[in-house]
Amino acid sequence: MSRFSTKVDKRKKFLATLTLTAILILGLGLTSVPNVSATPQETIVVAGDSSGKVFALGVPSGSLLWSVEIGGDTRSVVVSDNNQYILVGTSDGIALLDRTGLVLWTKTIGVNPTHPTPPFQSDTKLVSISRDGSYMIVAHNDSKVRLYNNAGMEIWNDEFSANSVAISSNGKSAVVGGSGGIRYYSVGANDIWDSSDSSPAWKITYLSIRKVAISSKGDYVVTGDRSQGYARLYSGNGLLIWNYYVALAPLGYGLQRISVDISRDGKSIVAGNDDGWDTFGAQLIYFSIGADGNAGSWSAADDIPIWNFSVSPASGQDDVRAVAFSLDGRYIVSGGAGGYSHTFLHKIESSTPLFQSTPWGYEDETIDVSIDGRYIVAADSEMNAVRLYDTMDNTEPLWTYYADNKVRSVAILNPRSESVETATGSGIAILSSSSGSIESLVPVAEETLPTKGKPNAKFPYGFFSFSITGLEPHETVNLTITLPSSLPAGSHYWKYQNGNWFEVPMGDNDGDETIIIQLTDGGLGDADGVANGKIVDVGGPGVPNIPVPWTLEQLAPWILLAVVIVAITIFAVVTYKRRKPLPPKTPPLS
Repeated sequence: MSRFSTKVDKRKKFLATLTLTAILILGLGLTSVPNVSATPQETIVVAGDSSGKVFALGVPSGSLLWSVEIGGDTRSVVVSDNNQYILVGTSDGIALLDRTGLVLWTKTIGVNPTHPTPPFQSDTKLVSISRDGSYMIVAHNDSKVRLYNNAGMEIWNDEFSANSVAISSNGKSAVVGGSGGIRYYSVGANDIWDSSDSSPAWKITYLSIRKVAISSKGDYVVTGDRSQGYARLYSGNGLLIWNYYVALAPLGYGLQRISVDISRDGKSIVAGNDDGWDTFGAQLIYFSIGADGNAGSWSAADDIPIWNFSVSPASGQDDVRAVAFSLDGRYIVSGGAGGYSHTFLHKIESSTPLFQSTPWGYEDETIDVSIDGRYIVAADSEMNAVRLYDTMDNTEPLWTYYADNKVRSVAILNPRSESVETATGSGIAILSSSSGSIESLVPVAEETLPTKGKPNAKFPYGFFSFSITGLEPHETVNLTITLPSSLPAGSHYWKYQNGNWFEVPMGDNDGDETIIIQLTDGGLGDADGVANGKIVDVGGPGVPNIPVPWTLEQLAPWILLAVVIVAITIFAVVTYKRRKPLPPKTPPLS
């Protein structure tokens, strides 16, 4: 047989294999164009359109990384807090994907339309996923709410037509809302979801709800009205803590749709209104858990806004349609229509925007922000567009991607990470590794570690215990930690290992909230000391206890005392010398 004919046979086999693969993919009803460049360390934008196409775009490049045809009208795209999974809800079904675009499983029961119905999606979510992707809750269009596990198995369902759903980041609580009110679900005494958990732990039937949101541990729920104009805060046991009239229309006008979100740590709430009359205008309002002086828990006194924001000049046609917190709760993004046809970025401390996009006129239906607040993505269903803003560069879009159909929902996948509330309760810390996977991340209280040899430092966030797996033996990784607040420059990262305290050098320690340290498998920073492809760590950042210089006001009493002591001493010496008798005179020699 000739070499040429052998090549032809190989080509035929290759073409046959390729054809069979295509048939299998089409038989599943999915078309996937994956791209290996979507690495775990990349930031990417994920969006879905009205034809059921879900696609990923690179950040900051804007290049198309992959696309998948799910089918139906895409109504919600959300990502897990560890940035490993994407959950999609369409009018025809739901699908779970990984960050490379691989479809892990699908279900053929579609999700409800949002309120208001398309093209104005706003930011109500019809699907929601826990931090690690273990559980997801879905508002299906057969008037049922269903809970699934990460294998796609239905655990329970409840007869309720929801237009917004949210599951806590820890996966142990969920809340749904719609025209029939609010329902809250929780794991039972066995701490694992099962079929008996389909009965709500509590419910409220007299409200019509547009959007719900839940804290990471499920201890707080915030809701936004569909028409009455209120934002409401509930405890995890269903107690109404406060309500606040967000709309600018007089009470009783109706058509005042409220968008809300709550930070993962449950300490911050943002609300904005969409005036259905296009007459009364809109505002963005921020609430904090510490407004009453008690930062430990929400109370009725916390219903006083820390700040509110309206565009200038204000217009009766202004609408806030989308609001969201960053993963660490430090930033708020918002967008809308009318005079609010900009994309805004706020730090929670101030009503003055850090960023306001230009030009005016881009309407945001859904919105998301990166961990560090640098990148904002917005969906504009009127122009079939996805826009990415770099808040550190220019007020105009960094890029705009025009889809063939209306873009319904967008989300940002940050580099793969794990998040946890700090042991001191100061907020959410986010850890990401340049290689491998972070597992078993838990906070560690300072008082649980030995004091012998402990450095003279304050540990404002406590410590973190975790492991990094999937490494090559002896591999060195860069660990990035995003803290709840800025860490003073000159701080140090301390580890407790094998009965000793020692310092791990920090590569990024410039006074902001982000630090970077290097850990080596079997070496520096690895508690097990074995090059086994796994790094074990217990450590945390410490601020040196440097004596604070006293102010002049503090020193004044001591200065006065010193002057008095000196004066008394001088007086005593002078008095002593005066009273001391002179020595007798020596008679002259004869």
